[in-house]
Amino acid sequence: MEKFTVIIPVYNVAPYLNACVESVLQQDFVNFEILLIDDGSTDQSGAMCDAWAQKDARIRVIHQENKGLSGARNSGIDAAMGEYLMFLDSDDWWANSSVLSRIHDRIRLTRAQVLSFDYQKWYEGQFDKPYFSATDAPAELDDSLAYLLQQQLWVTGACNKAVRRELFANGALRFRPGISSEDIDWTLRLALSAQRFDYLQEVVFAYRQRKTSLSHKTTVRRVNDMIGNVRECLRLLEETTSKRDLLMPFVAYQYATVLYNLAALDRKERHEPMKQAKEMQYLLDCSENGKVRMLRTAAKLGGFGTMLMLLRCRQYLLRRI
Repeated sequence: MEKFTVIIPVYNVAPYLNACVESVLQQDFVNFEILLIDDGSTDQSGAMCDAWAQKDARIRVIHQENKGLSGARNSGIDAAMGEYLMFLDSDDWWANSSVLSRIHDRIRLTRAQVLSFDYQKWYEGQFDKPYFSATDAPAELDDSLAYLLQQQLWVTGACNKAVRRELFANGALRFRPGISSEDIDWTLRLALSAQRFDYLQEVVFAYRQRKTSLSHKTTVRRVNDMIGNVRECLRLLEETTSKRDLLMPFVAYQYATVLYNLAALDRKERHEPMKQAKEMQYLLDCSENGKVRMLRTAAKLGGFGTMLMLLRCRQYLLRRI
């Protein structure tokens, strides 16, 4: 019976923390540990972590100076004792009491090193539809990563995956500190590190959409970090031949996401990152994803600047709806 480590970074989330922890403790599969990483919280979150640890021996708390999300996750990786590691943001929660049982049973069936699963976004009291629409992956796959990529089931993010702890052993899967959108190159490094992948059609967690969340703030720094992450992905792919062609569409999709964020900046703010992004415009030719294809067509018809202008108009219209 595999043991799971659930790593929960905690920073000033007192209104949400109890619901997050309770959703894990209510699981009918009980062979797990929870690592609460108090990342220098200044509200009651740290004390709440300690209170939870007193209630359940499966909970351990690490208090540290603020290191950001990457630093908190890395501390959890270093302390983990389970065979599989999972990440859960402290303002999110697991969907029901059986999700860990389903994950465990699926891993026992396919022996996957990395199991991806579904989730739902939650907007101020209302759930969006599940993010994916696919069924379970076939239990026997010759190239499981290719299947996930072709079905658009391999997406950026740490929280919708269970990962074999041995893959973290050489340090290749540590999160890069001091940047935002840190999941971009981490997800690519994970694809390069593992050999056996799988997908479970199960909504495992609710992804709370907060207007004050860092993931919803488009800033010059965020866009620059995203550009840097895409460049890091390209650097990593230059060092490999076996999966380069397979993963270039994934990188192209991340580049498209950069362009969406770039278009949200004011004209003066986007001047410098626009020059950097334009140097990688060739990535739009590396994917047939609908989002990427649309941007490629707009850029070919009107040029790079016109494409960004159309994106900005689209964002404005969506806000008005």
